[in-house]
Amino acid sequence: MKKIHLSKIKFLAAVAMAGLFVSCPIHNPGSLVFLETMAMTRQNQCTIQAKGGSQYIRPFGILDLALTNHYFLFPHLHNNMPSSLTINKSSAENLDVESNYMNILGADVKLDIPMDIYKDKNVNKSVLYPAMTDGFFTGASGGILPDSEAMTAIELIPPAIGKELKKAFQAKINADGCSAPSADIYAYVTIDGVTITGNKVRSNSYMFPLKLCWGCLVRYISDNPKSIVPQGASTPCLPGQDEAVSNVLCVHVVPPIDQDICYPDRSCASSN
Repeated sequence: MKKIHLSKIKFLAAVAMAGLFVSCPIHNPGSLVFLETMAMTRQNQCTIQAKGGSQYIRPFGILDLALTNHYFLFPHLHNNMPSSLTINKSSAENLDVESNYMNILGADVKLDIPMDIYKDKNVNKSVLYPAMTDGFFTGASGGILPDSEAMTAIELIPPAIGKELKKAFQAKINADGCSAPSADIYAYVTIDGVTITGNKVRSNSYMFPLKLCWGCLVRYISDNPKSIVPQGASTPCLPGQDEAVSNVLCVHVVPPIDQDICYPDRSCASSN
């Protein structure tokens, strides 16, 4: 009888603990869900939206280091918590506060960078090493109502890290002007949030593949791009990220130090 009685006590204790874990979002990793990453393109007027079909989902990214040194990611998030007003049978009209409304704080990011880039003699390892081991925090903004979805934006590759990645690629270009270096980076992202009542929440970890390249997003349409007036409608939302840019526009959006990438290299073309 004592064993049966003791087992009941343990069962009741387990149920009580389960109730605590459900009611307190800091212990519930399912409170905030990182669903997918969305695309910002000319087709959707350079906006991010949670609905519209698979054409607005971006399963991987492309960063052209010849054009830019940073990359933005657009997470699609879901607040999985129910409305506290419904649970408590109260309402905003009675000046009750929706305690499960969630503010987005930012993201913890860790990068898996290829060792040949990390070990490149031109790269400052003290910049890349923390991003590969402990990771870094990048800010974001926005809010999500209970049982609702929202979008936010984070700087997945900050300029300081992009600058070091660019050094490794530039060294390869200097060694062989006709080379087209590329590499794959894998980013592991966790979104941080906080409810109105101060409970901190963290999303699931989301892995995002990112292709690095040099000049792969430049499309050559003219031997003398400066002689053609660019069309504003064909300007990418974020030059150097995901969408291609013509070399006519390239000379207007790229810093002067990189404008050589906007001109076709005939010697390289003839050697291939």
